[in-house]
Amino acid sequence: MSRAHICVECLHSFDEPESWVEPHGERREGCPHCGGTFVNALYCDGCNKLIVSDYIKIKNQDVFCSDCYTEHSFDE
Repeated sequence: MSRAHICVECLHSFDEPESWVEPHGERREGCPHCGGTFVNALYCDGCNKLIVSDYIKIKNQDVFCSDCYTEHSFDE
């Protein structure tokens, strides 16, 4: 799909993180929008939208956003 990362703080999706060197010499990478931390982006196998909140992963490794699944109790 299109983007490879998503920012945990601002939910901005992007291909490549921003890189910079802190004043004390440490090299950092972060969101190019806000500088925040990021994770690899996941896309829903049901609707193909970017997942930005809770999701489930089933045994065959497919992932589904909260719009594509409904949790039920055994006794319903």
